[in-house]
Amino acid sequence: LASETEQIPPLTSAIKINGKKLYEYQRKNETVEVPVRKIEIYDLKKLSKLNLVNNHYEIDIFIHCSKGFYVRSFARDLGKMLGGCAILKELRRLKSGEFDVSEATPLDELTIDNLISIKDLFPNFASIEVNDYIAKLVFNGVELDERQIITDKPFYVLNKNAIIAIYEVVGVNKYKPVVIFK
Repeated sequence: LASETEQIPPLTSAIKINGKKLYEYQRKNETVEVPVRKIEIYDLKKLSKLNLVNNHYEIDIFIHCSKGFYVRSFARDLGKMLGGCAILKELRRLKSGEFDVSEATPLDELTIDNLISIKDLFPNFASIEVNDYIAKLVFNGVELDERQIITDKPFYVLNKNAIIAIYEVVGVNKYKPVVIFK
């Protein structure tokens, strides 16, 4: 049974406010109002009892949550609810999108046969080859527009036949990077 709630993202996140990422404000000790976000918790389980370890308490929990959920913020909020503070000691992501850790191959067992190319993983993405100038912009995380490409699908950015980034559509002829490969 899903539970919708609100959460304030951590100042260490890359969410942009007024064109700057939150962590940029934090690094300069600048204050900024962080908007509340709606998130969902689908499942929450206590996996251990509350244990006193080296003068602090620890607990293991399992959370199945929506996209946009910040576990660090959850720890912060839990600490406040308990009348103190809390930190996230360990985090293990069990699933992201369609990828599940139960289907993962341990690193020491990886072979070339286990590797999947990005193009095979996302076969329906368009691709655009860019010159070195545009590649530099892409490496800096610049949003692209109709001057570079016109599409309504996510796409790869290539430079010298190598994939350097994956972009998503964020508006009419507006695209932002999802992943940049440096």
